[in-house]
Amino acid sequence: MRRLLVPVLLAVLFFISTVHAQKPIKVIGPGIGAGRTLYVQNYNRTLSKDTIYILTGIYTVDSTYTLTIEPGTLVLGDSLYRFCLQFFSSYQLCMHRSQ
Repeated sequence: MRRLLVPVLLAVLFFISTVHAQKPIKVIGPGIGAGRTLYVQNYNRTLSKDTIYILTGIYTVDSTYTLTIEPGTLVLGDSLYRFCLQFFSSYQLCMHRSQ
């Protein structure tokens, strides 16, 4: 599965970069290929609609900080099936790939 993940992710990145050539791509979290590694955001962060984000690992937002996602922002997961944002204040946002 892991051997398939990297080529598929590179293909997706290539497709996104050609379709959205004017938008930079930024990887957030522990990094591509990190699997289910926990990442804790311990600062305020805003995701801009002018950038494409690839969310990696288990991305957790500390309850004393905020993650603001502007309307129209494209956030992708590095997994073929899902990505999750977890907030320490007991909120969780998960996106699952439809089968």
